Amino acid sequence: MKLPKPRKRGSAYYIELMINGKRSSATHDTAKECEQGVAQKMLEAKVNQMAEDLSIKQYYPFKTLFHKYYDEHGRKLRGSKYVKEQLAPFDEKFGVLADMSIHDI
Repeated sequence: MKLPKPRKRGSAYYIELMINGKRSSATHDTAKECEQGVAQKMLEAKVNQMAEDLSIKQYYPFKTLFHKYYDEHGRKLRGSKYVKEQLAPFDEKFGVLADMSIHDI
């Protein structure tokens, strides 16, 4: 992929880059800074693409997901008391599954 050329706007330089159908732009003081910023964004996009290709998924335990559900939604429900009661014996009920990543279950 070719690097786009920076455009001068007033006393600053402006550059746009299209990555995977999404446009990102940046404004810098010099043309060289623009080119360096775009090169860095392109490298980050390649690394992210490689990580997606390798199917590297973040570790997110089932227990953490359940706590997040309670914090964001469970407290507002009519059965919030029941949901809170389920949090305490979570490790006993689910055992090994509680600490497994949700992607592995």
